[in-house]
Amino acid sequence: MKNKNQARERKNVEVKGGKSQLKANKEALNVTCKVCYTVFMQTQSISQLAEHAENKHNKDVKECFPQKFIDT
Repeated sequence: MKNKNQARERKNVEVKGGKSQLKANKEALNVTCKVCYTVFMQTQSISQLAEHAENKHNKDVKECFPQKFIDT
């Protein structure tokens, strides 16, 4: 009986709570289409954003996502 209790205690100590990915995902969403306000992840390539602009709005990528073309 003592061994089972010790094993249970060890298991409880070793178990770590899971971490939510929601906060990280929310922080990664920071590119917004200025026409429809759809939010994209910052890792989206210019070609993927251009595809959205052309297919959804028939506009140039610079019109929909001007923040990606600001000189730093």
